[in-house]
Amino acid sequence: MAEEFVMVPVPRKRVTEVYALLSETGRKGPARAARKPARKPGRKPGRKPAPKAPKRGRPPAKAPRAKVKLDLIPEAVRAAPPAFQKVALTLAERPGERVPAEELTKAAGLAKRQLSGVIGAFGRGWKNRYKGGGPLFPSTYDRNLKMKVFTVTPEVAKAIRSALTPGGEAKASRRSSEMS
Repeated sequence: MAEEFVMVPVPRKRVTEVYALLSETGRKGPARAARKPARKPGRKPGRKPAPKAPKRGRPPAKAPRAKVKLDLIPEAVRAAPPAFQKVALTLAERPGERVPAEELTKAAGLAKRQLSGVIGAFGRGWKNRYKGGGPLFPSTYDRNLKMKVFTVTPEVAKAIRSALTPGGEAKASRRSSEMS
């Protein structure tokens, strides 16, 4: 005798699940719906839970920045590529000011992406090779300009000028006396 078929309305999204369930019923053993759900392995009694992995990304905004080691700046800046040296000198000429990324790219003859690469590469070397502490050029995003803005402290600017320009200290002191 032939089997009788029944039409059952099934949402289009779930048709494959229904077919999968129907195909399992012909096999030995209970169908998937009747099986016990897999349970998560519990921790063994007497063991402490594993420590959670640290969160990735930026540290909290209130985290203090590490202090820059000024005595390492001359060696690190002299060993840097010429493109970075141009960027560093441009920033060193304007200590304490907010210098937009666009001005730095023009001064060094770089594209926007190249500036990020040059500063990022130096930053990794500064952190890992020289163990120099915090970044030499802290940056923030200026929403009005729609670009990053870099700053340099007067102490770091003085160290950069003395490393990259012959008689850099003398020029810096002359400039400051002319401004007075």
